[in-house]
Amino acid sequence: MIKEEISKLYFENEKLVNLVPDKLLKWATKVMEENWDNAKDDESRKKVEYKIYHTLAVIQAGWDIMTQIKSVELDKSTGTIVCLFHDIGRFPQAAKSNSYIDEVSGMDHAQVGAEMIKKENFLIDNIEEIIEAVYWHSRKEYLGENIYAKFGLFQEILNRGRLKYLIF
Repeated sequence: MIKEEISKLYFENEKLVNLVPDKLLKWATKVMEENWDNAKDDESRKKVEYKIYHTLAVIQAGWDIMTQIKSVELDKSTGTIVCLFHDIGRFPQAAKSNSYIDEVSGMDHAQVGAEMIKKENFLIDNIEEIIEAVYWHSRKEYLGENIYAKFGLFQEILNRGRLKYLIF
């Protein structure tokens, strides 16, 4: 059931399919599916499901932000990938520990996500910026120059609590 729902939610979204290279979208949804399948119990599985919807909400929020920010030119494909990948480390965290709290789970989800992406050796433009953005998206501040890391942190702060699937 969840595999069909993920496929419908992610691969029937024309904007998402047009902005994210197929191999990246397939990898992200595979991570979602595998963690759904391997969740330790129903409660963990429910947390994985929430993150599937949360990711879509963040993608939509990211598109809204990218169209509203006029002072900075963001590549919509790169920005969308940052939104898609921002919580990729939450899937194994939720499946294994039934928690989104890094201190409770013993996993820094942003670091885990960045490492997961790096391990895949994706050969695309801006991959290092994407990895850095994922790593920094949930930190309290980012003082570097990567505009996508700033964007990821900005959208996380701006949208906290605004959308149904952003905070649990």
